[in-house]
Amino acid sequence: MGSSSAAIVSGILAGLALAGFNLQVKNEEELLQIATNIEGHPDNVAPCIYGGFQLGIHNGSRWWTDRVDMPHGLMCVVFCPDHATETSEARQVLKKEIALQDAIFNCGRVAVLVAAFATGNMEWLRHGTEDALHQQQRAPIHPHLKPLIKAALEAGAHGACLSGAGPAVIAFTSGRCGDVIAQNASEREEFNVAEAFLAAADEIQCPGHVLITKPVEHGGYIVSETQVMDPENRRSRIHYVQD
Repeated sequence: MGSSSAAIVSGILAGLALAGFNLQVKNEEELLQIATNIEGHPDNVAPCIYGGFQLGIHNGSRWWTDRVDMPHGLMCVVFCPDHATETSEARQVLKKEIALQDAIFNCGRVAVLVAAFATGNMEWLRHGTEDALHQQQRAPIHPHLKPLIKAALEAGAHGACLSGAGPAVIAFTSGRCGDVIAQNASEREEFNVAEAFLAAADEIQCPGHVLITKPVEHGGYIVSETQVMDPENRRSRIHYVQD
């Protein structure tokens, strides 16, 4: 989620490593300041830097962020369309002014979202991932969004929403307890949600693939993809990405 933020943080980290520079973290969070000033907000650059679920604000003098604990066994199912959209384009469709009832709606949903992660009550994610500020406005440039969210929820996802500015769509699932990968398929929902994503996408002719992964508590690492994808084989379009 947040490909522009991932690119920004990766570029800064690479530049620092090549140049041999170090940045202050305690009481300064210099890397966060640089990345956020480029991106415009800390929502995605903070997780890219620190990992996990981060809350970020500007405290009047600098950007500030802190971690929210995530429940063990949380899985993320991400549908990645083959097409791309520019973040700048996705921002242009947002309203410059919002209705009071929409602001109230989203304030409540943000509180429920944070509470769901902090308490481990994943059932709250269905309401916590609801939105009135950007998904409806961005739906015209992401026509696959609503059908995929509907498919994910019907397949058993706790919640689903647009990932960042899109076009990816993310759904959250979990098993009954313990490490999800060690559980029987009947106790897990991530593969069912992945299949539902692909079926819904194929129905509206939106080619893409699915990543099944889980959040990590660290940021800034590099992985490589070696599996060959066959567009004619649905299962080859589902990849488990483990830390």
